[in-house]
Amino acid sequence: MAYRTSRDLESNLEKPFLTIQIPVVSSDNIEEVRITDAVHIGSFDWIGSKEPRILVPGFPPEWQDKRTPCQLSPDSKIKIVDQGYRHLSYGSGGRDPSARLLPLALAIDLHAESQGKTFDWASVSIATDRNCLRKLLRWVNGKKGKSCEFRIDLQVLGRTVFFNRWEKRMSQWQAIPTYGHSFEACFTNRLGKDSIEHDRIIQYDLKGLRIIVGYEVDAYLSNDSTRIERTNTTASQVSPPIDIQVNQATTLQVIRGGYTVPQDSIMELTTRSLGSMNKVNYNWEEGFPQLFFSQTQHHYLGVHQNGNILEVRKTTTESPELRAREQGLQPSLRRLRKVLGEIHELAVREGGISLVCNAAGELKAYRRHTETTVLHDYLQRKYAHV
Repeated sequence: MAYRTSRDLESNLEKPFLTIQIPVVSSDNIEEVRITDAVHIGSFDWIGSKEPRILVPGFPPEWQDKRTPCQLSPDSKIKIVDQGYRHLSYGSGGRDPSARLLPLALAIDLHAESQGKTFDWASVSIATDRNCLRKLLRWVNGKKGKSCEFRIDLQVLGRTVFFNRWEKRMSQWQAIPTYGHSFEACFTNRLGKDSIEHDRIIQYDLKGLRIIVGYEVDAYLSNDSTRIERTNTTASQVSPPIDIQVNQATTLQVIRGGYTVPQDSIMELTTRSLGSMNKVNYNWEEGFPQLFFSQTQHHYLGVHQNGNILEVRKTTTESPELRAREQGLQPSLRRLRKVLGEIHELAVREGGISLVCNAAGELKAYRRHTETTVLHDYLQRKYAHV
């Protein structure tokens, strides 16, 4: 597996030209930072094939209640750090970092097209994935250490700033058995027979910043209002592919098929061992931002003993505990909102730059070498007018 060894955070970068400080927010500032006007704007499946292939809008896995206890098999010892980037490596051309945001943009365009509209990119301040927001949130909270290092590559079209996720390694070895993927496979039904991951994109307002956020969906909760007539068709039976050239050796195939589900049906699935839950309970400091930034309402936690699921603890963001979590997150969100605004203006002024946070918690801005880009030519041509 490529990139199992660590890459240099400063690779292909010039010397830093600016250090960004953690914003200081006055204790007198009681103005709340809330997400408003959240709306689903696209989705897609990654399809298992020799070449990169996506199905739009795709098939979100459907949650299936099962009796417990339920024994699971351990996950693979090799953890894929960035699934979306990995899928772009299927072709002989290898990974193309400039194509990282291509599936997201295609899914948004096709969703708008299906409604007889054209997506208004000029109204967007920031386009990112959930992972980048979580990393920046940890930084504004003063987290330090090797595990908190990160890099985000920025590209600007008009006044829209694209945050491109960058990882030191694409995979890592896990010595301790985990059961998260096995839990998902056992407790969900995936109608897209060849689908291996479902990604969703939402747009919302974060106190004046219009943000697009892409994220992986674990499952959705089906009920009478979300149940849709469907057949067990494979992706290849739904629609012939449209080819988008990624590089000289690789083509991204886009297939139309699947269905969309309401935002309030989306679920986050995770597992924890009974022993860890008895010691420290669930870590909502890390878990809640995962729900918040993707506006995911349902959290299902599989509690296991050596892979044997003993119970599934079900929580919603409407619960008193998570409402209190959101309120307690306000100081962090005020700092995050302020720094996102600063980063947006910096990128619009400077153009394509990169942000690197080192182990000491220092966040610095770098200019990239001229041959480096993070946006695919398709996006640059299509949205050069925004």
